[in-house]
Amino acid sequence: GTYPPPPVAKAAYGTMVFVRSDIVMNAALYMKKAVVIATRYNLVRRQSNPVKATSALLRSASSTQNESTEKLETQVIDYQHSQRSLFPVLAKAFAFHTTSDYMRRMYFEYEKQSRTKQDFSALPELHATSSGLKAYCSWATKDAIELCRLCCGGQGFMALAGFGTTFGNYAPNATYEGDNNVLCLQSARYLLKVCRAAEAVGRHSTRSAPGDALGTSSSLDASASQMVTAAAAGAARYLLERPSANVHGGSSRRV
Repeated sequence: GTYPPPPVAKAAYGTMVFVRSDIVMNAALYMKKAVVIATRYNLVRRQSNPVKATSALLRSASSTQNESTEKLETQVIDYQHSQRSLFPVLAKAFAFHTTSDYMRRMYFEYEKQSRTKQDFSALPELHATSSGLKAYCSWATKDAIELCRLCCGGQGFMALAGFGTTFGNYAPNATYEGDNNVLCLQSARYLLKVCRAAEAVGRHSTRSAPGDALGTSSSLDASASQMVTAAAAGAARYLLERPSANVHGGSSRRV
């Protein structure tokens, strides 16, 4: 058969970008699973009894309720160390959930525009965003699963806790679809290109039109202006869009 190449060579990265968006979504799912297991354990598990140190004061009050409370140990979740460990993971799980939703809507919108209008202008931003999110989310989730296991003490090592299979199933995501260190460099490269393009556009805007030898913008200035415009549009979408109930629809709603 005959292979018809895409209009833009880098459009072949589309499938890889989709898999990266799926990895970001899985990061939220695995992190939520780990933090739910650890939080439930810390709620049920009791250890130590700080009330016992003030038993003399409780006895002087001669209260039957206080005497029964004295025998009850403190929930592990009430300790500051447990809260400092688990609460940030819980908050990050919610953040990863909304981020993965935005990432997938961003991909489906690009897919729609590229197929219907042959518009590939969002590809550089999509590639840089998916690269950075894939690297950060996979690293953070892998570390969060281990942290949640540590918060369960010896119970976290048992098979019934589920951390062993959870960590084993998710850890390879740090390697799937590109090494994370390389992906971080891809995102940094895009940011530097946008900064240089913005600088080029700024230099061009300060020139006086009558003094230009050619009287028209150079191709470099046009390319830089297009990149800055695309980056600004991406930032506007991130700030103005609401979470969509239908992720696969590719539709966007604005406030």
